[in-house]
Amino acid sequence: MVAPFEGGARQRRRPSPERGPGDVRLHDPHPRGMDAAAGTDTARRLAQAHGLNPREEQALRLMLHGASNREIASGMLISESTAKKHVNAVYRKLGVANRMGLVHRACSALP
Repeated sequence: MVAPFEGGARQRRRPSPERGPGDVRLHDPHPRGMDAAAGTDTARRLAQAHGLNPREEQALRLMLHGASNREIASGMLISESTAKKHVNAVYRKLGVANRMGLVHRACSALP
């Protein structure tokens, strides 16, 4: 006899938001993390060179520290949709297509 179908959509398992010291994210420019001063200086330098507004610079700084769009939204106290708009504006102004391109651009801006 066949068991009845329980129905419902299959749920995706979401990764835990906690990260250990050995965890690596693809969009993290430095697997161990960029120190606050270096990330802030790099973001400020890129923002001035490419005409980013203060909110885009803040989003850029969070992105350089490996933040997801959801984490950017939480850190900036805005909706995730607005965070995505800031992220896309940063991509457009820096001439990159994704976070990997952004990391490359940021690393080339380091002294």
